[in-house]
Amino acid sequence: MPYLNDNISFKNIDKYSPMHWESPSEFRTDYTSIFHDRKFENLIDNNLYHLAKLREEYIHLGKIMDKMIEETK
Repeated sequence: MPYLNDNISFKNIDKYSPMHWESPSEFRTDYTSIFHDRKFENLIDNNLYHLAKLREEYIHLGKIMDKMIEETK
């Protein structure tokens, strides 16, 4: 989020949300430059990696919980 706070306008993104801004942000965002920024690429890659690892852990925990429930019946 800190990277995005410095590089994009959330107001322009929020126009697709319940916020319903009447006018776009006065700040211009060059999305092309963001997509060509190594720092942004690394931040996205790192977040996706951590989300994938969390997903694996949740699946594993779900199996443990299912086994515990089955054994306590």
